[in-house]
Amino acid sequence: YDDVIRVADLKTRGSRFERVRQEVGAKADQLVYTTEYMHPRLEEICGTLPTALGRWLEQSKGIGGFVKRRMEKGRRVQTGTLTWFLALYAVAGMRRFRRSLLRHQIETAQLREWLDRVVRLAGNGQHALAVEVLHCRRIVKGYSGTHDRGDKRFASLMTAADRLAAPGTDPADAAATLHKLLEAAMADEEGRQLDAQLALLLTAAKGSTTNSAQFSRQAA
Repeated sequence: YDDVIRVADLKTRGSRFERVRQEVGAKADQLVYTTEYMHPRLEEICGTLPTALGRWLEQSKGIGGFVKRRMEKGRRVQTGTLTWFLALYAVAGMRRFRRSLLRHQIETAQLREWLDRVVRLAGNGQHALAVEVLHCRRIVKGYSGTHDRGDKRFASLMTAADRLAAPGTDPADAAATLHKLLEAAMADEEGRQLDAQLALLLTAAKGSTTNSAQFSRQAA
């Protein structure tokens, strides 16, 4: 997963500086500085802390609010300068402690819940739906706001999967419905298409126990 530590690692790699030099056509005797816009959010800062400390900072209105106001304004920095390179290099070096940090605990819990759902569906004979649930994790990617939007769409897909797994739903129709929902989620980063498709699913669910079949016909 992409977090502050991984992003810092990517930004301090020699290959990245060399690629930037090639892209701008810099000569051997020319200095090139890359200006980055950084605006770490409180959630990302908490994610780089040990689990207990990160949870405490998230819930602290005083200190958490102060950190949020100070850090979320955003700033432009030159990552090739000694000060900022060393700062990012130090953050990248935290990867050895990653397993003890809050972000890792959150990601691990989400993955465990996702895989438990897959195993449960497969155990109930809903193999096609279980496969589609596996595919749904593709929606979670990127960093910062991109990752958060993917997380929200993934949560909506999992809610839909649980509804589609209800007794009386045809397994093939359920899998096809979740596939359509995933396509809608992938097509629109803001999630508007997914929300519209979910609304159709909920409407069909209120009208009939064969909701996924009705939804599939409406969405086609």
